[in-house]
Amino acid sequence: MTDLDAVIERHRKSGIAIDSNLLLLLVVGLVDQKLATRFKRTCIFAQEDFELLKKLLARFEKRFVTPHVLTEVSNFIGQVADPQRQLCRVQLAQFVKPSDEHHTPAKDLLEMTEYYTFGLTDASITDLALRQLLVVTVDAPLAHYLSNKGLPAVNFNHVRAAAWRN
Repeated sequence: MTDLDAVIERHRKSGIAIDSNLLLLLVVGLVDQKLATRFKRTCIFAQEDFELLKKLLARFEKRFVTPHVLTEVSNFIGQVADPQRQLCRVQLAQFVKPSDEHHTPAKDLLEMTEYYTFGLTDASITDLALRQLLVVTVDAPLAHYLSNKGLPAVNFNHVRAAAWRN
């Protein structure tokens, strides 16, 4: 078992939270995998990343979101042309309904040092990590920061690398 497998297994029951970029990849990819590789907000990903993300999420019993992540993703979906935009909104709704939404008031997040370093959305993600929920992000500085604080975080690029080795 790799370190990544051990982290996933340790948090399998407690849950996972993914960042805005990964949630957007999931939503757009569920509508059209080719669109996900062409859309300006997700073109950094390959079709294999979409499949890998789906497999990763399937390993967890719970998924967590924050209103800040959802707002960011919803706004990015607004940049997708119709009819895919409407289909993306349907997929986002289908992801959110079985997820646990964790709301920390913005006034509390603004008190966190992470707000000043990373912004409001990433402060909300940090708040989930502080609650010992596994955070998976493509934001290397955020993943590094959380890991250095001893919080459960994985850089999605490490998930990619582990999948490539297998």
